[in-house]
Amino acid sequence: MDEFWEMKAKHLAERTLPLIVVDVENVRELYYVGEPKAGWQGRGHGGAEFIIELLENGMVFSCRNLWHSGTIPKKLWDQFQPNAKFLELDEDSTTTPLFWDCECATNFHHNKNTEICPICKAIRLEQPDAMRTEVKKSEIDTLWLLARGFLSNHKHKCRYCGDLFVWQEGMDPYYCSEHCRKAILEDLYANVPPGVGVGINDAQSQVDEQ
Repeated sequence: MDEFWEMKAKHLAERTLPLIVVDVENVRELYYVGEPKAGWQGRGHGGAEFIIELLENGMVFSCRNLWHSGTIPKKLWDQFQPNAKFLELDEDSTTTPLFWDCECATNFHHNKNTEICPICKAIRLEQPDAMRTEVKKSEIDTLWLLARGFLSNHKHKCRYCGDLFVWQEGMDPYYCSEHCRKAILEDLYANVPPGVGVGINDAQSQVDEQ
């Protein structure tokens, strides 16, 4: 095995990078699942959307930053077993395969890895898929980050204090703690000229541009 594939096999086995192995028409391909980012520049496949299902736990997520890492030589297939598959993307559908709706009046979207709503006890298999127009980008990106975290031990860098942390569901992916998230927003508010109103989304946009 050459040095390149030896390194990739090690990353895959030790889960040090979010890598997926997919069989596509009798060819085995290796991909790197990048992080969500604004704009299409600097994204794998020009920011094209891929719907991916993880074979280990059935998690389905949307990725718009997927990088092709190479076609795996057949002699190495034993070391690169498929761990994901691509699902067909129906752009004409009004619903999304990523989430389903429970019976709650609020917070009624659940990802497909959640079988039962803990509040209303609705069961995923008995409920409809969520409407595309009702699902927020933040919900899609959170699910995407959750999948990356499952695939690897990848750590995020806090945008306020610079510490590295392992992201978990329910956390802000950009800050290691609620303290840091509030602190950076307070710093931004302090620099706003008098009489100018700024909301949390506006402040976060300024953070994203830094």
